[in-house]
Amino acid sequence: GFAVVAEEVRELARRVATASLKTNELVQSAGSRTARGVELCANVTSVFKEIHEHVADIAGVLGGIRVSSREQSDALEEVAHALGQSDIVIQGNAASAEETSAAAQELTLLAGSLRGAVDELANMTGAGVSESPIQFPGVREPVNTALPPSQPVTMIGHDDTEFSANNFMQGRLRA
Repeated sequence: GFAVVAEEVRELARRVATASLKTNELVQSAGSRTARGVELCANVTSVFKEIHEHVADIAGVLGGIRVSSREQSDALEEVAHALGQSDIVIQGNAASAEETSAAAQELTLLAGSLRGAVDELANMTGAGVSESPIQFPGVREPVNTALPPSQPVTMIGHDDTEFSANNFMQGRLRA
């Protein structure tokens, strides 16, 4: 019996040694896996920190874009307002130009009438008729104000009394 028991003890010792080696290997493997897990967690934490920093950077850039967009929108509103004001000024200038043109035409006609009256008076007094055109300042071409002799010259006085050069010279006013 003692040999059987000793054999069993040896066998049990061998199994314990084998199990001890396997357990040691398992503990070492678990330790290295744990160390690798810790290393991976540190890497993941580092990556998450970088992601957080990039997200913060992107948020800052988006904030800058928002501010720039608001400034550009304000600037565009100012440009639109300035264009509206320019349009008003341009329309006013166009209206003034039309009024100035109409006034120039009226003055040209009045100058023609006056020239005709002067020529008619000159004819009556024997001084002769001037056929030369009048050059007005700012006008490109001289204005010919000579009227045909058959057309009477009629003028209106300051009190809205209408008279012709002939009537004026003869002292007859028409109301």
